[in-house]
Amino acid sequence: MVQASRSAPGRSCHGRLAASPTVSWAEVESGAIGGTAAFADLEQAHVVDDGDVKRHRETEESTLNRLTVRAIGGPTAVLDYAGSRIVLDPTFDEPRMYQNGPVTATKLTGPSAAPEDLDQADAVLVSHEHHVDNLDISGREYARRARRVFTTTAGAQNLGPGCIGLRLFEHAMVGDLRVTAVPALHGTPEIGVVNGPVIGFLLEADGWPTVYVSGDNASLDVVAVVAEQFPAIEIAILNLGAARIAARGEGYLTLTAELAARAAALLGVRAMVPVHQDGWGHYTQDADDVVRAFEKAGLTDVLVDLRPGDSATL
Repeated sequence: MVQASRSAPGRSCHGRLAASPTVSWAEVESGAIGGTAAFADLEQAHVVDDGDVKRHRETEESTLNRLTVRAIGGPTAVLDYAGSRIVLDPTFDEPRMYQNGPVTATKLTGPSAAPEDLDQADAVLVSHEHHVDNLDISGREYARRARRVFTTTAGAQNLGPGCIGLRLFEHAMVGDLRVTAVPALHGTPEIGVVNGPVIGFLLEADGWPTVYVSGDNASLDVVAVVAEQFPAIEIAILNLGAARIAARGEGYLTLTAELAARAAALLGVRAMVPVHQDGWGHYTQDADDVVRAFEKAGLTDVLVDLRPGDSATL
C-alpha cells in the first residue's frame, strides 16, 4: 500500500446489469452510455487550447512527471499534473442536509481544506453537476469562478461561460494536459435513466502517466471499455462508497470496494486512489472497507489509501 502524507490542519444510460452492468462497445458508440448520442462527428474532436497555464509550484527533479493527489473529502481532490492544477468535483459545504424532491442527502463532515486555501485551479472537472454530493453549494460557486470547467454537455449551461460540455471521447487541451471525456454509468441501467448523464475523464500529457478519473460509475463493464480504449492507463482515481439512496432502490450508484479491486486489476494500474468514500450519509462503505477488499484481492501494493487531508505523489 502506498503511504500517504498528511497535510497540516450526455444522455440516459441503458443496458443490462448483473453484478455490474453489461455494457457493449456498440452501446457506447450509439451514445447510450455517458451522456451523448452525437458520436458521428467525434473524429473531429473539439479542442480548447489554454497555452499560458502557469505552473503552481516548483517541481523538484525527484518528483518531475509524477502526479500529486490531495484528498479534500467526498469526491473532491486536487491534482498537480503536467504543470496544471486540477480540482475534481468540488464540494466545500460544511455538514448539512439537502432535499431534492424525494431524495434526501446528508453531508456528515466538512472539507479538509476551504476553497480559499487552494491555489487557483487551471481546470475543474465535474463528472455531473446535478447531484449535490458531487457539486454542493460552495462547490458550485467555486466552479463558476474557475478559469475552465469541464462537465457533461447537459450540465455545462448551468455552470457559467467558463464551462465546456464534453461529449464522449471528445477532448480539450489545458496547457500541455489533454482532458478526454469517457463513459460512466451511475447505477444500474434503470437507475441511470433517472440519475441522468455522468462522465469520467482521461488525463494525458507527454512524459506523464495516463490517469483515469472514473466519476460516479458503478459498472465494471464501463471500466473495461475505458481500459480497451486507453490501454496505457497507469493511475486510476475511482469514485467508490457503494452509494445507495432509498428513493433509487437497492442498486449501488457507485463502485463497491470489491468491484474497485476488480477494476484496478482489469485496468492493470500501478496505483488506485479512492475518492467519494467518506463524508456523506448515503455511502454504505468507507476507506476501511476498501483496504480490506484490496488486501483480500492481493492488491495492497496498488491501493493509495488517502483519507481527507492526505496527499501522495505517484
